[in-house]
Amino acid sequence: MVYVGIDVGGTGLKAGVVDENGKILSKVSCPTLVERGAEPVVTDMAHLAVKAVEAAGLTLEDVKA
Repeated sequence: MVYVGIDVGGTGLKAGVVDENGKILSKVSCPTLVERGAEPVVTDMAHLAVKAVEAAGLTLEDVKA
């Protein structure tokens, strides 16, 4: 099992996947573009999490949390 983490910053969103030992398996990012409002930013967070999982060569079924 792996874990997804998301960092929400004022200028950028970052997501990464780590294994049970904390080894980083993937990292992805995109601009926050906060001026669009909360809903688009939350949608971007979800898409970024999926992109991070795919970048690690995994599926959502592999994610524990």
